[in-house]
Order: sequence, then C-alpha cells, then structure tokens
Amino acid sequence: MEFTRHGIASMEEANAFLWDYLPRFNAQFSLKDEKDLDTSTFLEAPPEQDINAILAVVSRRVIDAGNSIKYHNAYYQPCFQYPNGLRPRLFVKGTKALVIRAFDGTLLASIKEETYILREVEKRSSHSKEFDPQPIPKQRKPYKPAPDHPWKTRFLSPRVLETHIAESPKGYGL
Repeated sequence: MEFTRHGIASMEEANAFLWDYLPRFNAQFSLKDEKDLDTSTFLEAPPEQDINAILAVVSRRVIDAGNSIKYHNAYYQPCFQYPNGLRPRLFVKGTKALVIRAFDGTLLASIKEETYILREVEKRSSHSKEFDPQPIPKQRKPYKPAPDHPWKTRFLSPRVLETHIAESPKGYGL
C-alpha cells in the first residue's frame, strides 16, 4: 500500500524507500516502555496444567446400569485415586456426567461437581469362558428356490425359448 501511495514501481526505488520508512514504522508500532509492555496484546503462555485444561474436549454422557460410561465405542468406569491405586466410584443408573478428554489424552469425568479418573473396562463378551459352553456356530443352508419359482419351471427350457422368440423384424438392422 505504501509503495503505491509513494509512486514506487521498481525494485531499486523500493529498497531506497524502505531505508527511510522502516525507522518511522518501528517508532510508530514498537513497544517503548514498561507501560506499553503491560498493555501489550501478547500474553505470557499459561503453565502446562492450564493449557491441558483449556484445550480439553468435553462431552455429555449418562452412567448406565453397569456403572460405566460409553465414550468412543469403549466403556469407562469413574474411579477415585487412592494411595494404593484406583477404586471405582458407584453411581445410580442415569446419573449425568461430563467426560473430559484433556489435551495430553487423559480421560476424566465430572459427576456431581467432583472429578474422577476414567478407567477403561474390558470388552464385554456374549458368553463367559469359565461358566458357559462354547457357542456352536449355526450352519447356513444353501438357498433353494421354491418349486413354483420361475427358475424351476419349464418356462426357460430350450424348446420353449425357440418357439417364443421370433425372428427379428426386417428394417431394424438386427
């Protein structure tokens, strides 16, 4: 914009103009003293813990009958952190929860104004290896059309086809 305002059209004129223009530009927009530093638009970066909380993804969920929360096709259980490990915290079915995925990837749950660590529950299977016998896979029968199906009738026999298909009419080019 400044180049067109001052009628500059060549590279040499632009280089000569910049030697004069840069000190004026820096004097106008640079920070001069402590007062300017206090009112600067640049802020100090927050601590790592604050960045982790600020850049979190929050999702609403409901606790199911198994005291777990389903999040991204996996089940998680809210747990307390004790000195000797994690212990599950039990809630009534239908309790509202906020699942918080922090920037570093940790999963937390906010339930009734308290924060819990989410621990993934093992995948559930349809039968127990210890108590249930192995399920027997069902044998699929091959499809057999009904007796009155067109495939089974004599409609498509060679003799019927010869008598029903006429010669192509003249003039159609077939």
